[in-house]
Amino acid sequence: MRSLTLTVLLLGIMGIMTCLFSCSDSHTRIQLDTAESLVDSDPDSALRILRKIELPRRKHESVEARYNKLLTKARHKADSLPLDDSIARVAADYYERKKDSRNAAKAHYLAGICDYTNGHYANAMVCYL
Repeated sequence: MRSLTLTVLLLGIMGIMTCLFSCSDSHTRIQLDTAESLVDSDPDSALRILRKIELPRRKHESVEARYNKLLTKARHKADSLPLDDSIARVAADYYERKKDSRNAAKAHYLAGICDYTNGHYANAMVCYL
């Protein structure tokens, strides 16, 4: 009887934890969707949204890659220099591994913008190819 109660309690706790993590993940995705819809027309607002996002320690690679790509693009559009190419490269590497050529090309382009802005013209040229 005691083991049955313990099992039910444990399953209940696991269910609550799953709900909390999925709700948090869903909220992050909504914030990313909102930032993405604003990044071209209002990059400052997109930056404000992105800066409020708290990525969990064990973040999903897809969420991290999307966040990094959007953050780089918003910084570029808002003229928020200096641009750090490492986060764009993390996104590009992820999309390359997942064979997502469209997003990989966008992330490489953003990394090239970072390199060009920072005076690394040869690296920028490689990113644009």
